[in-house]
Amino acid sequence: MDKLIEKLQKLDFTELEAKVYIALLQNPQSNGSQISKAIKASRSAVYSTLDILYKKGAIFLLPGKTKVYQAQKPEVLIDNITERYVKTANKVKEELAELEQITVGKEYWNIKGHENFILKTKELLLTAEDEVYINSNYDLNFFAEELKALTDKGVRILHFSFEKSQLKEDIPIEFYRNSGIGDFEPSIFKRMMLVVDYQKVLIASGKIGGSFIGTFTENPLLVAIVAEHIHHDIYFLKLEEKYKDILVQSDILLDTIAEKTFKEKVAYYKSKQKYE
Repeated sequence: MDKLIEKLQKLDFTELEAKVYIALLQNPQSNGSQISKAIKASRSAVYSTLDILYKKGAIFLLPGKTKVYQAQKPEVLIDNITERYVKTANKVKEELAELEQITVGKEYWNIKGHENFILKTKELLLTAEDEVYINSNYDLNFFAEELKALTDKGVRILHFSFEKSQLKEDIPIEFYRNSGIGDFEPSIFKRMMLVVDYQKVLIASGKIGGSFIGTFTENPLLVAIVAEHIHHDIYFLKLEEKYKDILVQSDILLDTIAEKTFKEKVAYYKSKQKYE
């Protein structure tokens, strides 16, 4: 009996509620006083518990002047509890899902270390089914095997860079190079922007022989931002090739920190090339 009471407690019964319900099953058509004597509990506590069980639908009143109770059939009781729990659980699941979407969205995973960057990039590339966009000055020979596997199964790969392609193997990728800032030797500072099937994105940067950090996510907003960035780099390159002119003239610059930083980097690379 004690184990049965414990099981009913797991179904949102208190210990006294479980004892009263079981007593009514064993002694149908009983009043509060009779139940009180059967389970050796105070009459006030039993009457209060009977009201709670009645509201729960676990017992019902029999017609008449005196309050005589009957226990709900166990199969009906358990079916009602199950239905109530399922409805509540489904509602909570929906509300939690809405809360997660609003406050969290898709997860972000941080990548630290050069080896972890290589492994994650390879893993991500091999998930591609349709298209891959790359903006990177990283040596793609590290991923030659994965890139070849993708092109062999018909995946389209677009690669944009400001540096010459270092890919040794003859892999049919679409390579776009903007040499407008100079024809420099590959930099020791590397970065990678990678979009796979417009569903996943990886961003990473670091120094060869030094630290490497990055982020991977399936967040649709960041996927769209990086994909647009790579597309605009290629659009910009094609426009300059079409009109045979530098499109960004001094009169349209915005005088921002970003522009000044980029200008400093270009000056650094030019001076580095001059003295090497």
